[in-house]
Amino acid sequence: MSVEQPPLTLTLPTVFTHDGWINHDGVAAAASALALWSVAGGEVWLRSDGVAGKSHLMQAVAHELRQAALLVVAGGDGEDDANRLSAAWMARLQPGRRWLIDIAAGALPEQGQLALFHLIERGRREGVPMVVGWRCPDAAITRPELLSRLRAMQQLPMAPPVDDGTLLALLEAELRRMQWQLNGAVLRYLLGHTHRELGALLATLHRLHQRSLAAQCKPSPANIRRLLEG
Repeated sequence: MSVEQPPLTLTLPTVFTHDGWINHDGVAAAASALALWSVAGGEVWLRSDGVAGKSHLMQAVAHELRQAALLVVAGGDGEDDANRLSAAWMARLQPGRRWLIDIAAGALPEQGQLALFHLIERGRREGVPMVVGWRCPDAAITRPELLSRLRAMQQLPMAPPVDDGTLLALLEAELRRMQWQLNGAVLRYLLGHTHRELGALLATLHRLHQRSLAAQCKPSPANIRRLLEG
């Protein structure tokens, strides 16, 4: 007799490693280039127009490369004075001989852009290999000196998958990271009834998780619509 796994109620830290990485045509070139960067160095700007796995890839590299330091810049981290911000970010990167700078998607406030510029300049002066992962259109980068420095880097575009097989594999990988099990029919429902874009699918999956916890029931083909619309 099979016993269904109830939703996990613990809040797990977000940990991304290469074990959960799904390589596909949209990210394979960037993943290969970062593997080369971990040996040869250089300055890299990871870009994308949508959710494509930049944070996952950078955290996986940081997890395996002991000499690397990872700085995660959240959406509200750019409000402080540029000099204080730059010093604080530098303190978090200082132990590393290679820098991975993962910035939340969207525009940074003016002071945050200046702080990032100073950080990049400091790394360049000291010859530190660095990767900046930032999903932000050029038009939203209002400091010309920052945009100039970013454009001078090797730009590596990443793109989310569009085929159902890869999207399904990514959803399954996210379930493993969450330590949650779902019927395959539930995932296929998500593919058929959610905008077929990776960011939207992941957001719906996490919303389903939270609503199943609140309702104290496991999602199934019979109740998934009620859970998502409730």
